[in-house]
Amino acid sequence: MVPPGPCLPRPRAPVVTPQATLQDLWPRPPWATRPPAPAVPPGPPSRAPHPPSCSQGYIVKVMDRSQAVNLYLLSVTLTKNTRVMIRPYLHGFTIAFNVSEPSTWTPYVNSMHHFLQAYDDNIQEEKNIECPAGQYFVQDGAESEERKACQFKRSQLQNCSGIGDPTFGYSTGQPCILLKMNRIVGYRAGYGTPVSVNCAIQKGNESALKSVDFYPGNGTFDLMYYPYYGKLTHVNYTSPLVALHFTDVKKNDFVPIQCRLNGEGIVNDVANDRFLGRITFTLSIRM
Repeated sequence: MVPPGPCLPRPRAPVVTPQATLQDLWPRPPWATRPPAPAVPPGPPSRAPHPPSCSQGYIVKVMDRSQAVNLYLLSVTLTKNTRVMIRPYLHGFTIAFNVSEPSTWTPYVNSMHHFLQAYDDNIQEEKNIECPAGQYFVQDGAESEERKACQFKRSQLQNCSGIGDPTFGYSTGQPCILLKMNRIVGYRAGYGTPVSVNCAIQKGNESALKSVDFYPGNGTFDLMYYPYYGKLTHVNYTSPLVALHFTDVKKNDFVPIQCRLNGEGIVNDVANDRFLGRITFTLSIRM
């Protein structure tokens, strides 16, 4: 902290009378009284500096909104705060259903279809552009200029797209789950190498999860979807997804699964943060 400057002690409370004015009750301190500003030639308007303020003997500097936002975004980027969420997300992080009872898994299927509407191939082809894979899509221009977004079609999710199998595998006990990273303005995920995903049993018998397929490709977030420029300018941006297709998981039991992001600069081992670079959920599939 900065030591106190020429701040005066707070005056004693004045006596209030019916004739007292606001100026009488609380006179302006010396530093708040300014001499008239000298005449200056006409020019672009500028923001006048704030007068110094005193609080308990210390000078306080107030940060304006734009500075605070920029500082926050910088801190988030520097800490590589890549968090993870899943879809469907209905009743917390336990996905439980009975294959022989469609009413138990239909809500998950409906949630998946609703979430993927923005990823329909025709919508992506209409609003977004094809981008070269394996490289960042960096766009120059004014901060307020609208940016183009790369296509992410739901057909890229293959067996988890809901196109060939409208039930996303839930009707056969082989459910699909979609994984997405949070959006960070300006963040270049992986620092030149695509971020990948792997899943394993969080705790218990590893044989409970024998097979999981990843889409698209080998379960990576392609570089072309980064950096993200913010919702005001990146208006048609759709976050890239990785689909997890659990083709062979133990039935009639609770199976805790943890999926992690892997890549340069990714933090996924903070004990008290279950969403930082990883996510844990439970599958309970009854037959």
